[in-house]
Amino acid sequence: MLIGLGVAGALVAAQTAIGAQHRLFGRDPSARELARNCLVAGKGLTIDEAAQDPIASTASGGAVSTAVDGNPVTLSFTESDREAAHIIRLYSEIAGDLEPPQLQARGHFVSLWSGEPTSIQLQTLYDCTA
Repeated sequence: MLIGLGVAGALVAAQTAIGAQHRLFGRDPSARELARNCLVAGKGLTIDEAAQDPIASTASGGAVSTAVDGNPVTLSFTESDREAAHIIRLYSEIAGDLEPPQLQARGHFVSLWSGEPTSIQLQTLYDCTA
């Protein structure tokens, strides 16, 4: 019985050490990875890398593109509100007629829709980027 308790104690100690090591050295998923997983697994959307968008590709957190109910959207993931405002400014310099919600920053992500998004399309995106 003492041997069994010793083995159980050793297993608990090993699991605790592994968990601590993961917390210290592990990598949490990025906002981009979380959003991408939600859009694919949770919403059933197809995701493409947004490398073809030269502005979105400058975002420090990366970028993805998808279509929500037939309306294409590019998402840029930023590290700060300042970076998001910079990306908005770059888009506005090229196409000054873009207004929210077609082009908007929300937290640390910027969305650029091809057409005016519906409230349902926006909610689909917000569900995965909150």
